Amino acid sequence: MARLILVLGTPGVGKSTLARGLATKLEAEMVDLSTIVRQEGLYKSYDATRRSYVADEELVARKIRSLLSGRDLVVATHFVGKIVRPSSVKLALVLRLDPIVLYHRLGRKGRTRRSAWENVESELVDVCLIEAVKSLGKRKVFEIDTSSKSRSQIVLEAMKIIAGAHGSATPTVNWLNHYDPISLWRKMGWKSSTS
Repeated sequence: MARLILVLGTPGVGKSTLARGLATKLEAEMVDLSTIVRQEGLYKSYDATRRSYVADEELVARKIRSLLSGRDLVVATHFVGKIVRPSSVKLALVLRLDPIVLYHRLGRKGRTRRSAWENVESELVDVCLIEAVKSLGKRKVFEIDTSSKSRSQIVLEAMKIIAGAHGSATPTVNWLNHYDPISLWRKMGWKSSTS
């Protein structure tokens, strides 16, 4: 039976990089969901404010099912929603990244300040982790803090999890213990909520 491994996280945390590394190690196919959505028109609309496509979950689910037939698949995505049946997922790896590092990384990638801040907020309050646990259950979701790790260290940690090393969806990262959102917002140079 084909394996489906999800690599989840806020945009900019390194999902595609890890998914490529895992696909190579596991001899699986790697899918960057945002690329597939854009290239194959698997979206409902385009959000001009956020400069992103709103995926059509039904079309995406069909595409994932067709790709999964008979082969292992590693999918990089920031959401789970209804795109996969929980029974088809071996596990989900949720990547975490220090919010300040994330903010600067997104800025270098050309994201607007507003978009970068929205993603920092999502990272601060565990949006991807919570959604993964809600969709897949705690036993299939594992968290990796990528903040101070090299690419090879992250791939090695992920491979250990895949091989059966024990983990848990119990949050190992709690950015709110490190950062006050208002202070962080000010530190990043925001002057008003309309910037």
